[in-house]
Amino acid sequence: MSDRPAPAPSRPARSYPAAAAILAERDPVIRRLVAEAGPPRLSRTTETHFGTLVRAIVYQQLAGAAAAAIHGRLIAAMDGEATPERLLALPTETLRSVGLSARKAASYGRRATPS
Repeated sequence: MSDRPAPAPSRPARSYPAAAAILAERDPVIRRLVAEAGPPRLSRTTETHFGTLVRAIVYQQLAGAAAAAIHGRLIAAMDGEATPERLLALPTETLRSVGLSARKAASYGRRATPS
């Protein structure tokens, strides 16, 4: 007989629908939401972590359509790919011309200039 503890049973990987079903078993509010809307459907992100950060900064305190337009122009100014190098290479004037406020331009490492 070994003094080692028995290995823990391996758990199968869970999907979002499986997790929703487990939560729905435990919580009546989630049960109702899953029954009404179905399990969560999430798509895989195509952004890098840095790209997600860039998007989050742009979308802060803006309405969705305005933020989407500004974000699209910013990504276009970076030739379609958000990288630290491409963002840092953009002059403040470009950041402002795509629609970023002076404060948001500053959050990307630029000095805030009066508008």
